[in-house]
Amino acid sequence: MSRKITKIKQHGRDAHRYDVYLNDEYAFSVHEDVLVDKRLLKGKQVNQADLQEILREEEKKKIEHAGLRLLSYRPRTTFEMRSYLQQKGFDQELIEEVVQKWINEGYLDDEAFAWQWIEERVKTKHKGRYLLRQELKEKGIEESVIQRALEQMDQEAEYEACFTLAKKRAKKYDSSDPKLRKYKLFTYLSRRGYPSHVIERVCKHLVDEEQEDC
Repeated sequence: MSRKITKIKQHGRDAHRYDVYLNDEYAFSVHEDVLVDKRLLKGKQVNQADLQEILREEEKKKIEHAGLRLLSYRPRTTFEMRSYLQQKGFDQELIEEVVQKWINEGYLDDEAFAWQWIEERVKTKHKGRYLLRQELKEKGIEESVIQRALEQMDQEAEYEACFTLAKKRAKKYDSSDPKLRKYKLFTYLSRRGYPSHVIERVCKHLVDEEQEDC
């Protein structure tokens, strides 16, 4: 059994939403994009199957709007996006449709995210690769993607970040006991995620620099 669209009017103060009436009774509210996509015009006949498809598209539109708002703050991983939309209570099947669409369109790109995350965190937070690996794991990025991103990592940038951190931290340690000082510095830099070969190089650089100042 079909019903006829008898009235379409703007939904309250939201200029992008419209209330649709079937047989002179309010039936549903949709975003203007759905109104256009589904060609909802006064006089059109709408059956139950049509109504289900309209409401399905409206749900997808709500998912897209929620997801795009999240992306407007900063890039997200596919795991973060799925988790956020699930917490909003959206239909899982529709979430997956939207997520896959955004992966194909490049809105969600875990590989690019991982690379950008590493580059930014090394420069601004002075974090080493082991800590960065853990952060990316927590964001749901696959191990193979993390590994590829770490292989592209600027090793000199990592070294410079480690050296900057070490030079600042070393001032807090007593220089009268070089072995203890190095142990403390090594432990601290390890906690910051730096590999031992980078820390050894940094410690040697610090010693050489301090000897030059004497």
